[in-house]
Amino acid sequence: MSHRATSGYLAVRFWSLLFPILFGVGCNSGDSDYPPTYPVTGVVTYKDSPVQGATVTFHREGAKESALGLTDEKGIYSLSMFNPSDGAMAGQYKVSIAKYDPTTVTTVNAAPEGQLAPGDIDAANYAPPPVAGAAARAAAGGPKNALPTIYANPETSTLKANVSDKGENKFDFKLK
Repeated sequence: MSHRATSGYLAVRFWSLLFPILFGVGCNSGDSDYPPTYPVTGVVTYKDSPVQGATVTFHREGAKESALGLTDEKGIYSLSMFNPSDGAMAGQYKVSIAKYDPTTVTTVNAAPEGQLAPGDIDAANYAPPPVAGAAARAAAGGPKNALPTIYANPETSTLKANVSDKGENKFDFKLK
């Protein structure tokens, strides 16, 4: 076999082996390791107005997995569990919704602008106070929830959803 025929054969052999790898694996991206998910969307309103910037979390009952989404300016969310907007696994969920406003953080131990307050440098000995819930977080100067605190905890929110592997999974939440 001539050198030219050998190099042609090798090129064909190379591409015949590489083509399935590039296009077969590239399309799957390893997602087969995840359980099946189903698209989940909905709208969050508070006092009949859409809520922008709220975090919607679906907590799967009896499991550790959860799915979350962020509402847009129309209050619309789309859940993500393993990949962006992939939805959630089928099952029963408790739902929590919160909208924390970072501009409501109060400054503790403030120093004049450009100066460090005493203790700011000693990060090794700093231990923040334990914060158990929304009331404690607010008292500690954390961001305030713009929605009623009952909805921020899946145990108190009373919001539920049953994600199905058949049909549309659209869950609207009208908060009061």
